Amino acid sequence: MNKNLSFSLVQHEIIIGVLLGDAHLEKQKGGINYRLKFHQNDRHKDYIFHLYDIFHDWVKTPPKHKIVKSFEKEF
Repeated sequence: MNKNLSFSLVQHEIIIGVLLGDAHLEKQKGGINYRLKFHQNDRHKDYIFHLYDIFHDWVKTPPKHKIVKSFEKEF
């Protein structure tokens, strides 16, 4: 991953928007690094892959399908 990356204006605006909506930041390794994390169900996989396309230079791996049972709903 290139350490000299900077967010475009569009990427910056998307980050603010998703943090106000359905994403959150997770602290990594002693609070030095953070990651933006999403949990969506399969109905929204196109949305997640669209965000992945926008931020692919910042992401080490593509989105992963994970089954999480919460209140009898699958995410």
